[in-house]
Amino acid sequence: MQTSQITEKNITGFDDMIAIAASEPQPHKLLTVLLRVDSPYRQDADGKTRPIENEGELVPIAIKAHDVDEDLDFATLKADADAGAPGWGLMMTAVLPGQGPQPPSEEDVDNHLKRMAQTVMSGGDMSRFLFVDRKGEAVMMESHHG
Repeated sequence: MQTSQITEKNITGFDDMIAIAASEPQPHKLLTVLLRVDSPYRQDADGKTRPIENEGELVPIAIKAHDVDEDLDFATLKADADAGAPGWGLMMTAVLPGQGPQPPSEEDVDNHLKRMAQTVMSGGDMSRFLFVDRKGEAVMMESHHG
């Protein structure tokens, strides 16, 4: 996947990623994959069934690209996500740079979004993506294959 120097900078959350991308000279697109988290459950000794914390299967439910500019903030993005795909729990993000003064092509954007969703479905390497929770805070992801 083509990336810019953004991945090498210290990013602790959504706002950091957008600020760095907006400061780059070429136009960027923010790529988002909204994910539902299906948690596994276990039965405790008391007989109650409870979700297992920090585990679950990620299911892509929506993909979308956004122009990166000074007006893009997490609150707006979250409202858009909630309207289009209620039930999302995590947002997988990446920033795709354009070439010179041109933004990335729609074909390039679509291909990258599809590859991001496929990475989740196949249990591929997710380390090059930023995952944020519903507050816009970074979440560390680990892939386990059973």
